[in-house]
Amino acid sequence: MPRLIHRFDALSVLTLWMVSLYIFPSEATISAVQSLGRPSTILGLACLLWWVLHTTLRSRPEARPHQPVRIAVVVFVLVVLVSYAVTNARGMPVTDRSVADSALIRLASWVGPALVVMDGVRRKDEFFVLLRRIGVAGTAMATLGLIQFVTGRTWIDIIQLPGFTTAGSDLGGRGGFFRPVGTASHALEYAIVISAAFPLTLNAALFLHRSGLLRRWYGSVIIALASLFAVSRSALIGVVTGLLVLAPTWPPRVRAKTALVGICLLGAVYLTVPGIIGTLRGMFSLSGDTSTDSRVDSWDTAFEIAGRYPGVGRGFGTFIGSYRILDNAYLVMLIEVGIVGVIAYFAMILTALYCVFTAAHRTNDPVLRNQLQALGAALTAVALLAAFFDAFSFNQAVATTFLLIGCCGAARQVQTDTG
Repeated sequence: MPRLIHRFDALSVLTLWMVSLYIFPSEATISAVQSLGRPSTILGLACLLWWVLHTTLRSRPEARPHQPVRIAVVVFVLVVLVSYAVTNARGMPVTDRSVADSALIRLASWVGPALVVMDGVRRKDEFFVLLRRIGVAGTAMATLGLIQFVTGRTWIDIIQLPGFTTAGSDLGGRGGFFRPVGTASHALEYAIVISAAFPLTLNAALFLHRSGLLRRWYGSVIIALASLFAVSRSALIGVVTGLLVLAPTWPPRVRAKTALVGICLLGAVYLTVPGIIGTLRGMFSLSGDTSTDSRVDSWDTAFEIAGRYPGVGRGFGTFIGSYRILDNAYLVMLIEVGIVGVIAYFAMILTALYCVFTAAHRTNDPVLRNQLQALGAALTAVALLAAFFDAFSFNQAVATTFLLIGCCGAARQVQTDTG
C-alpha cells in the first residue's frame, strides 16, 4: 500500500468523506462558493490532491500492482478533458464555460476518493470495514427515509450550519403517499444510495454471521422496506437488480428462504399500509404513464442534439436541465462527451465489474467471495438506475457510483494478497 496513504489511514479519510456525502444534506453548501461548496466536494478534492502528491512526490519508486480500473478511470477523465478543450476551441458561450468549469471540479471530487480506495485499501479487514460502512450509510439513509414517509416531513431542515445555505425542500407525493429522500436532493438520488447498499447488507446478513438478530438483519430489512415505501420505480428496480445478480451465487436453500422472507415482507406491507401495493403496481403500468412517455420521447431529441457534435460532445456538464430534462444519464452523456465519452464511461463500468467478479471467482476465501459478488451487484444496480434519470446532476448518486468503482479496483488487489 502506498506509504503516505498508509500513514494517514485511507480508511479514516474515506469515512470522513462518506460522512460529508451522506450525513450532510445534499443541498447544503458553503455560501461563499455556492454549488462547489458541498463538504463532500471539498473533501473529495482533498483526496485527489493527496493521491496526486503521493504519486508524483514519493522519494523512491514504488512497485504498484497493475490496476485496470485505475487506467479506465483515467481514460474517462482524459476524454472529458479532451471534450472540454475541443469545445473551448470551438467557442463556448460564457454561461456554458462557467458550468463546464464547475463540472470538471465536481468530476475531480468524485474521482479523488475512488483513486484513494484503489491505492489505499488493500487489506481484507480494511476492505470489509469500508463495505460495511457503505452499508451503514445506506441503512441510515433508509431509516431516515422511512421516518420521512411516516411523518411527511424531511427533518433535515432542522440542520442549520453556520456559513452554509440549504435549499428548502419538501417531500413530493405519488398515489397519496409521501416520497422520502433521506438527505438526498431527489427521490431518485435516494434510490441510488439504498440500492447500492442493499446487496452489501443482505450478503453480510446471510454470510458474515454477526451476533445478534437485530444487528445482523436490520440493514437489509430496513432497506427493503425503504425501497417499497420510496414510491419509486427506480428504488424497486435497483433492489431487484441487486437480488437478481446475487441470487444465482447463493445455495438453493438460501434462495428459497430469501424468497419466502420477501413474500412475508410484502404481505406485512400490504396489511399495514393500505393502498401502497396498488400504488406500486400502478407505477409499472405503461398505459398513460407520462413519465415513461417523456423518457421515450427524449431519445429522438437527444440523438438530434448529439448529432451536432458526435465525437466528443458539447462539453461535460453543459447540457443543463433548463434546456430539456431527458431522465437518462447516458443520453445526457452522449450529448456532453459524445460517442467517445459514452464508450469510455461504459468501459470504466465494465472494467470494474470484470475485475470484481473475476476476483470473486479466483479467491479461495468464501466470505470474501460473497462480499465481492455483492459489490458487483451493487455497481450493476447503480449503473442500471442511471438510465432512469440524469444521475450526473446529483452529487450523491454519481459519488456513490465512483466509490463503488474504486472498491471494485481495490477488490483486485485484496484478492491477490489474500489468495
